[in-house]
Amino acid sequence: MGDQWKGLSEQWTPPLYYSFSDYLVAMPFDVVKIADQDYSREAVAYEHLHKMGHTGLFAPKYFDSWTFILSFSHENKIHQRLVRLVLIEYLNNGSIMDLDVRNNPDPNAELDVSYFNRRYRLQILARILHGVSKQHHVGLSWVR
Repeated sequence: MGDQWKGLSEQWTPPLYYSFSDYLVAMPFDVVKIADQDYSREAVAYEHLHKMGHTGLFAPKYFDSWTFILSFSHENKIHQRLVRLVLIEYLNNGSIMDLDVRNNPDPNAELDVSYFNRRYRLQILARILHGVSKQHHVGLSWVR
């Protein structure tokens, strides 16, 4: 890839990564419909944050979203499916999951974030809540 793609990350919504059923519901799920709904929500959320000037602050920069047709052959038949893509800024930072620290060398011991001092943990929480409140303020909610 050329330099023009540095700093970008794509968000695909492949339906086959979704579960076809739930242990609580005995009927199968339409995974394509669920993936399309998730794509629509994500694309609209990024578009809204972008219009409000909040991407690049508490959400990655948003560049655009697309749907295109992918043709493929299976059993001598040509099939087509829609592929959905959201292009956002690549964040080269750690995940919140990186805060899970194991102080105990026992691999079966529970994770322990108390390795970080209380002030640092409260600063992380404050930054998360600040970002969430700014997104709620511009009308974005992550409730499904």
